[in-house]
Amino acid sequence: GGAAADTFNFENGSTFAGAISGGGGNNQIVGTELGDRTTVSGPNSGTFRANFGVAANDVTFQQIVSFTGGSGADRYVFENNGTLSGDIDGGGGTNTLVGDDDGNVFTLTATDAGNLATKLTGTSPAFVNINNLEGGLGADTFNLNARLTGNVDGAAGNDIFNVDTGVVIDGQILGN
Repeated sequence: GGAAADTFNFENGSTFAGAISGGGGNNQIVGTELGDRTTVSGPNSGTFRANFGVAANDVTFQQIVSFTGGSGADRYVFENNGTLSGDIDGGGGTNTLVGDDDGNVFTLTATDAGNLATKLTGTSPAFVNINNLEGGLGADTFNLNARLTGNVDGAAGNDIFNVDTGVVIDGQILGN
């Protein structure tokens, strides 16, 4: 990419093994309609797998601040050092946001939308169109102040679930 904002679009069935460097600006990757997996492993960097394909087709990225999914089921995974200075729009489909293993604070502010403290630092809400929330190995806190149309899974750790009065969680709340 160049100094301005760049958008990298992936089409259904596309394969690309290599690297994307966004350069300057607020750069984003737009995924396929078939479902994709994004792993954020460093500041605005990680790997993107289009169409939930094979690992050999993973695209490494750097200087990418935002992601937009298509109509398929997308999965956005944060590793311990992973952060995005932008936001995530899951698009259509049943999408999942997974926190790292250090312990996370997820806060729902609107239906399927909210913030993931210290991981997503874009405008609030930092994630939209995310149906499922998953914690990692550490103690996670889920502030459920709005509706979630999927599941909340704390995974391992001594998790805390704060559910506002009247809030509906369509799926299950799972945790330790």
